[in-house]
Amino acid sequence: MSENIRTLLKDKTIPRAPQTNLFLFSAARADLIETIVRPAVESGTNVVSDRCWVSTMAYQHAEGVDAGHIEQLSQLATKEFYEPDLLIFLDVEPALCRKRLSARGGAEADFFDLKGEDYFNRVRSAYQNHVKNHINCITVDGSGTPEAVWEVLQKELETRGEMS
Repeated sequence: MSENIRTLLKDKTIPRAPQTNLFLFSAARADLIETIVRPAVESGTNVVSDRCWVSTMAYQHAEGVDAGHIEQLSQLATKEFYEPDLLIFLDVEPALCRKRLSARGGAEADFFDLKGEDYFNRVRSAYQNHVKNHINCITVDGSGTPEAVWEVLQKELETRGEMS
């Protein structure tokens, strides 16, 4: 269900209000928590995910949605999984992200890709603000090669005792 909602959200042919995106992303996140994360954690499995309410905060706040509303709905959707044990922010300039996507010959631009560089600068700023205000977050410079970024990330995780 959550991936179907995400596909719908990326559809650039469907006009919608920013609050609609908030509700849809929150529904996708609630489904992910209940169908994937909770069962894995209950079975003793560690979970690594690229889905977190902080993304909703960054993207929907950049669209103009009230931060308090985003937090409330995110807490409702994620329950006790609201705050991850560790959040890793791979920090990359929006211009470099666009360059990388073009070089990969990636898929056609989706609903969010079309929002422009100013929007993505606001998204990046929201992530940066979140990370600097939470002790369970680290920032890794994502501008290097995948191998260089992985090397830095490994060292960070080893330093924190998350990886041996």
